[in-house]
Amino acid sequence: MALTVGTNSYIDYAGADDYMANRLYVSAWDGAGQQTCEKALMMATRRIDGLILSGRKAVNTQPLQFPRVYDGRCALTSEVPQSVMDAVCEEALAILASGENGDARQKLQAAGVQGFSMGSLSETFKTGGACELQSPEAARLMSAFMGVVEID
Repeated sequence: MALTVGTNSYIDYAGADDYMANRLYVSAWDGAGQQTCEKALMMATRRIDGLILSGRKAVNTQPLQFPRVYDGRCALTSEVPQSVMDAVCEEALAILASGENGDARQKLQAAGVQGFSMGSLSETFKTGGACELQSPEAARLMSAFMGVVEID
């Protein structure tokens, strides 16, 4: 499936590439091809859309969670907040940087594994299952939008 802004991603490749051009430590992004980066952007968008968000979709039929409306506290806008697009970039970078090993860790956490060891190496996970986002920066950016979902 091709990346389509508003359908399976909040930001296009060119916009994400511009974001990365102004950020340090993006070798995982720079080392991946455009198609791989686009897949990471789509995967990051899915993870962000899986968060428990405040408010509700601006239009019930829109495929993604943003734009949103917030019970009169925020004006309805057709724009996706820049911080959401930035969070997608940060999460995509974390996905690319972790590669296959990051996915394995998330699967273990989702299965309830609290730790494991191999020889002299060991790793202990936070309790409570898998982290919803790999990137702490993406989680920080999305924290302003998280909370109780409004039901019509």
